Amino acid sequence: MAELTAYQPASAASDASVSSSLGDVVDTTSPYSFAPTLTVGAGATVLTTITRASDASSVSVTGSTTATPTATLTAAVASVGDSFHCESVATDGSFTDTVVTTVFMEGTGGGGGGGSYVSIIDPSAVTYDFLTTGGTGGSGGEGAHTVGGESWTLSYEGGSTPDGTAFASGVLQHRGNVTNKRSYLVLDLGEDVDTTPYAIYISTSGLGASSSQSFLMRLATSATPGYADNYLGFLFGYDGAADDTSILVRECTGGTNFTTIEQVLSLTDITTTPTRFALHVTSGAALISYDQGTATLPTNGAPLGTALAKNLGLGAIAATRQNRRYLHLYCLENVDIRFKIHRMEIA
Repeated sequence: MAELTAYQPASAASDASVSSSLGDVVDTTSPYSFAPTLTVGAGATVLTTITRASDASSVSVTGSTTATPTATLTAAVASVGDSFHCESVATDGSFTDTVVTTVFMEGTGGGGGGGSYVSIIDPSAVTYDFLTTGGTGGSGGEGAHTVGGESWTLSYEGGSTPDGTAFASGVLQHRGNVTNKRSYLVLDLGEDVDTTPYAIYISTSGLGASSSQSFLMRLATSATPGYADNYLGFLFGYDGAADDTSILVRECTGGTNFTTIEQVLSLTDITTTPTRFALHVTSGAALISYDQGTATLPTNGAPLGTALAKNLGLGAIAATRQNRRYLHLYCLENVDIRFKIHRMEIA
């Protein structure tokens, strides 16, 4: 039996408020369907569009896509593993409010069965020292590395050799400092993902305090270190200045232009508390959630406890496909990193 997983960030408060909820899967055999129910503020009207994330194609919807104050829509789901982007825009005079619901179809059809998610990258059993193995000269350091069958590159970004950069039983450990012992690691996912809904789970622990940010994660369309157009970045320990209770999430929109997705504030100190992020990526959009208190990575494919109020690609129904197949890990201070990446697809 398939299961429906919906993820919806909070909408902004206004007179044109709109919310969305999802009922159960309508069908018990493939193709499945889901039915979002919209509730709209008094006097507002709402227009809902549903697109399939893999190719940005429109989905045929049964039921009115406009409502005041409610509407129930039913859309066909092709198969387990599909992902859909449902965007509802409410208007009321000068007020506009948008809510996005992304729907994943999980499980195995037809009742019974089971299985695990199809892995893209899982380094949980990897042990490897970047400073003694691989690299340009073959004895460690900067350059290309093959780690657990995956392609990595390491650079020091103008600094000196770190005190340590290695996988130990699946945990990526960096020991150094922002002054001159930095590790910039780039992982190639090994496949194009512009039409593949996938999830990234990552956690940090043992993070060192910094005079600026202490760790940067970037999801990118290029292996080149630094920022470029369409790079999605997470700046740990930064809110415009050093702050160990903040993480800035932003997208580079070309050159040194950035769009802030959310400034995550009032966290428990990230240098003493493990922090996790989940990214559910569907081509040009990403749904982002986080929690704190454990570094252990989940296995159920679900979002984490707190959702960002806005997400990458919000409002971009017709967005161009984005092939973000490179994970950048820029270690500025001491940090232990755990991560895994899998398709939203059951084996």
